[in-house]
Amino acid sequence: GGIPGKVLSKVDDPGDLYLVELYPDGKDEPAGDTVTVQQLQITTTDTIPADTWAIVIQHGETYSMQVAVWV
Repeated sequence: GGIPGKVLSKVDDPGDLYLVELYPDGKDEPAGDTVTVQQLQITTTDTIPADTWAIVIQHGETYSMQVAVWV
């Protein structure tokens, strides 16, 4: 399943990488690791606002998410 995560900031501009704080025990529990996550589909000049919640999927050592955006 997915891991709740909260966007902290954009890593690369333009780009699709974000720093995301993970909440592996749920959003009402303390935060866990902060990881770099790739937004799967976005216009690279757009930016997801800080404090936006997402479901993050881990693929081995990498992470991805899809926050609802207009592309």
